[in-house]
Amino acid sequence: RSPMNYQEAIRIAEEREKKLREVFDRCDDNRSGSIDMEEILPVLDDLGLARRLKSDRIEFAARVFLSYDVDGSGELSFEEFKGVYNAAVDDCAGKKPKARPRRAVRRQDGPLGPDATEEEREKYAEHMARLKAAESERIRRENAELKSDLKGKEPKVAEKEFLKARKEAMQERVRRRAEDKARIAEENKNMRARLRAVQATVDTNAYDDAVDVDGDGVTDMSVAEAQRMMAAESAAARQALAEEHQCNEQELAEMRENARSMLDMDIRDDPAGVARAEIAALKEELAR
Repeated sequence: RSPMNYQEAIRIAEEREKKLREVFDRCDDNRSGSIDMEEILPVLDDLGLARRLKSDRIEFAARVFLSYDVDGSGELSFEEFKGVYNAAVDDCAGKKPKARPRRAVRRQDGPLGPDATEEEREKYAEHMARLKAAESERIRRENAELKSDLKGKEPKVAEKEFLKARKEAMQERVRRRAEDKARIAEENKNMRARLRAVQATVDTNAYDDAVDVDGDGVTDMSVAEAQRMMAAESAAARQALAEEHQCNEQELAEMRENARSMLDMDIRDDPAGVARAEIAALKEELAR
């Protein structure tokens, strides 16, 4: 290729990025350098891509939400948005989406709690992506209806009114989202506090409930006190049993020793002649 062709390619790329930046900045109302994920389909509609997508628009939006919202913030930087734009161009051309690593679902994502499995977090992320995609399509339709209502007006006037109306709608959505976020955060905080209180009540009641130990119909002590008493009694019983066992062993040893001594003494002290004389006398008595 000639240098002129390269220069032309660079010029086209620069013009395309300039156009993307203009459209992006129109949605970046507070100049934060990012746009909400829900603005994807409206922005792609402004670029003439949303209606040309081969994929279902909601499915496409949900897919890019999961792929390009790298930090899980629900917003897109301009660099991330360029990736979404390229994905939309490929989809319009019928190309298969390029494989991208799915973002790791953070442990704090959603109300799942720290014990949720990775599969549960993944399903929750997919569910939220579809909800955002559906909202993005709703906004796109809303903008399309607004444009349709302004048809017939002078183009510059129509564009000015459209941008004003869209900006107001966008600001209202931002306000509602902030309120919803604060409300949900407060509800989650209260729910966690209630769960802690319930757990503490259950634990306290389990140990404070009074019990009738001796069966006389009168409560004697709490469960905790009964448990401590039973533990003490068990320890004392085990000690007494060990002492009794030791005493029995000593007594048995003494008995064995005494029996052995007595047997040895009898064998040594009995004269052999005495036994023989007694036997002879017994034979003589029987002979009579």
